[in-house]
Amino acid sequence: MAKRYKDTDAWSKDPILNEESLDLLQKVMGMAGELKKEAPYEKIVTTEFAKKAIENFEK
Repeated sequence: MAKRYKDTDAWSKDPILNEESLDLLQKVMGMAGELKKEAPYEKIVTTEFAKKAIENFEK
């Protein structure tokens, strides 16, 4: 599974969900009929915990 994600460039190099990735995810979910309305990035994503995890991992 991970290889397939990496081959299609869907594998994230870190745990931070960026706005471009969320936009793509919402578009795919919308095309699949699984999402009725897109949500704004700043309303549903927080990177605080991911940034702390990266800091702790690098120590």
